[in-house]
Amino acid sequence: SEAHLEPFISIFPNPVLTTANIETNLDDYEISIYSAGGKLMILKDASMQTLIDMSAFTSGLYFVKITTKKGLQITKRIIKN
Repeated sequence: SEAHLEPFISIFPNPVLTTANIETNLDDYEISIYSAGGKLMILKDASMQTLIDMSAFTSGLYFVKITTKKGLQITKRIIKN
C-alpha cells in the first residue's frame, strides 16, 4: 500500500548554480530551505517534481527539508556554487 512506500528524494544538480530540481515519490509536501546558519530561505508547498530557483542565494551549504502532511521529515544537504 501507499502508506508503506519508501520515500524517495533526489535533488540535482548538486552543487547547484541556479535551479535545483527536486524529484520525489511524495505527492503532497512542504519544502523549506535553510542556510547553514539556520535562516529560512524558501518555504513552499509542492508535489512530486518541483524546481527551486536558488540563483539569488550566496554560495555555500543549504539544507532542504521536506515535510509530508503526515509529519514525516527528511532533510538533504545541497551546495550552492
